[in-house]
Amino acid sequence: MDQDKRDTAEAYLARVTQRLKDDGFALEENITYREQAFDCVVKRTRYEIDKNLFYATSYLFARFSSLDKESLANFSAKSFEYARKVRGLPLPFRLFYGVVCYPIAIVDDIDKDTSETIRNEAPPKHWLSGEMRVVYSLASGTLYYCEITPMWGGLYYNQMRQTINSMLAP
Repeated sequence: MDQDKRDTAEAYLARVTQRLKDDGFALEENITYREQAFDCVVKRTRYEIDKNLFYATSYLFARFSSLDKESLANFSAKSFEYARKVRGLPLPFRLFYGVVCYPIAIVDDIDKDTSETIRNEAPPKHWLSGEMRVVYSLASGTLYYCEITPMWGGLYYNQMRQTINSMLAP
């Protein structure tokens, strides 16, 4: 990755993480979990009255020079595992607690096949939890995420897409 793109990635991360911190999220930098390096993890735990549960929401950012479907799935799975592990309160998961995880891969550029996969395939299902993969392309300045709405979780998908557009937009 050349210096210009690294600066662009840093500028994107600075803008987005500041937006999240302004909304009450806590930031941790340079985290490694199961051989996955995260540039930063931004998280918040709070009670959501409309869902009658505590929810831990995590944004996990990592940079990639290139990304394919397999490496995105691996990054996303490790992100979700980490988000569940560090969720905040010591309450039983799924009984009093849910997790929402946004793994954000920042890439130099993304090929058409990978971008179509992200846009047209639903992320893994989790009971009382959500995982929404996001890729930010430095070359195009575009966010890629699931644009379809599966039969299960339609309300949650719309809410997650609104969150992506408000919190992660460049």
